[in-house]
Amino acid sequence: MSSKVKVHVPVKLKGRREIRGRFARFEATAGTADSRVTLPTGRTPPTTSSTRSSRIGHDDTMEMTPQPPEWTDRAPVKISASREIVASSDEIFAALADHQSWPQWFSQLTKIESLGELTEGVGSKRRAFVNKVEIDEEFIEWEPGTVWGFTVTAVRGVPSMIESMSERVSIQQLSPDRCRVTYLMAIGPRRRIVWLFDKVLRKVLAKKLSGALAGLDHYLHPTEQQ
Repeated sequence: MSSKVKVHVPVKLKGRREIRGRFARFEATAGTADSRVTLPTGRTPPTTSSTRSSRIGHDDTMEMTPQPPEWTDRAPVKISASREIVASSDEIFAALADHQSWPQWFSQLTKIESLGELTEGVGSKRRAFVNKVEIDEEFIEWEPGTVWGFTVTAVRGVPSMIESMSERVSIQQLSPDRCRVTYLMAIGPRRRIVWLFDKVLRKVLAKKLSGALAGLDHYLHPTEQQ
């Protein structure tokens, strides 16, 4: 199967030297809203009191800013990967809509839970688990056989370096049994660290999205790719 990765980061910000000296290592959990930072001394990055009180609840929940579908196309940071998969658009969408199956092909995820009585369609919600990190997602795009997408509403278990995040999977039918699947991750980092996603994380995240699509391909054709 063919695959390609595209990254588009149009924003440039000043003050990079000041921020660069603070970070020794950054672990990104792709396909999720969390970003883990380890400082040279083992401390967590500084957070102003106003940000802490308005963004983090008593249960260490980091509230995110939900975004509409059109924001996904104009986010400050956009990372995408594409892959041609031999399957119908309905088969691919069915795999995306089967939340419980995601950990079987998206290796960063450990568990998915549906939230509320609505389990599919726009307005439905789910919670993704990446080890001890929890990410709450609300679906803003749901067109069977065509597009599937959500916006992140909250993160628990790790300090977040982003304010907004949405993800979209688009399905383009090339023939009755072949489609091009594109996974787009749209990120709104905190203003002073857009460069970090540009210079440090874009290749890591793009590689993980590409790996997720390869995993989806394998999930749909388990016997053919063993």
